[in-house]
Amino acid sequence: AFQRQDSSGISAAPARFFRNSLGVFAIAEDDIFEWNTSTLTWDTRDSGGGVNYSDMAELNGVLYAARVGSTTYKYSADGITWTTFSDETNDLFVFFATRDDVLWGIEPTGLIKNTTNGINGGSGVAWSAGDQVGSTSDTVSGFVEADDNLYIFKDTGIWRYTGSATAPVWTSEYVLSNNGDQPFRWVDGVVRTTYGDRLLGFDPVNGATAAPFTVLWPPPQMVGNEETTGTITAIGGDLRNMYIAVKNGAGNTYIQKFSHGAWHTTMYLGANDCDTLLVVGPGDFHATNPVLLFGYGATVKYFILPRSGFDPSSDKSCKFDMTGGTLFTSWSVVGSQAFPKWLNRIDM
Repeated sequence: AFQRQDSSGISAAPARFFRNSLGVFAIAEDDIFEWNTSTLTWDTRDSGGGVNYSDMAELNGVLYAARVGSTTYKYSADGITWTTFSDETNDLFVFFATRDDVLWGIEPTGLIKNTTNGINGGSGVAWSAGDQVGSTSDTVSGFVEADDNLYIFKDTGIWRYTGSATAPVWTSEYVLSNNGDQPFRWVDGVVRTTYGDRLLGFDPVNGATAAPFTVLWPPPQMVGNEETTGTITAIGGDLRNMYIAVKNGAGNTYIQKFSHGAWHTTMYLGANDCDTLLVVGPGDFHATNPVLLFGYGATVKYFILPRSGFDPSSDKSCKFDMTGGTLFTSWSVVGSQAFPKWLNRIDM
């Protein structure tokens, strides 16, 4: 298994990671952190305040950080100094999205507004009047731009907003608190998010007049596996692979990798919560290799991923855990299903 690499400077469970023009950022409870590539630690950029951060977006070099609890957002032009937005008192966004050099914010009740510059003072532009998306009693879980539309993921289903008109796309009759959590648009253009214990794929291009949904996780062979299936707690990926964190019924978390049309149980995190994943490229955490950042309880850890043209065994930058482990095969007696596959090689 890949060896977990440590990072220091964060002492609360990270809720989201963000890569933007200023660097790599993390939000953890009511703090904002930035990764320092010189000291190789997380620097605290905004601390305290008593209200947790929920999302971050960038527009024209300015970062905007949304907060929960019906509290106005903060913004920063350098990632270091953060200012509370105070020109208006009723813009209480929980998620942000950008489209066509416009910043869009959605409030917990589903009210959407926009601006071209969300800072205080004469340079700022007033937020627009709001458009309501769906019922005010639904819980907004995610907000993304896709195919020039804005998609709102709620615990009760998915809505589309064109910038002036709203339309329901799909309604879920099975309502859970994590429905629609962390919508992630992969390289194939399909948006993935969670509904129930399933990873649902929604195609925004072909979904304008239909609902072409696919269930990507768990695959049929893994349904009912008590070890490697459970609640999806984080979604991320790069141009080659997609990753999800899955917490099973015993409280143990696995990171699953989707590659070449199949799922691979890649990393075992044990009894630790993982609420966010992000792949960042060379130069951010490692000089030559991409890494997979993940929340690990109240800390941030990462795995060094192989470079393009290498696999983990041929890339000398990859590091492996040498403390031992367990290999489950179809002959084991622990309830592990037999997964059809070709086994070409095992290195132990």
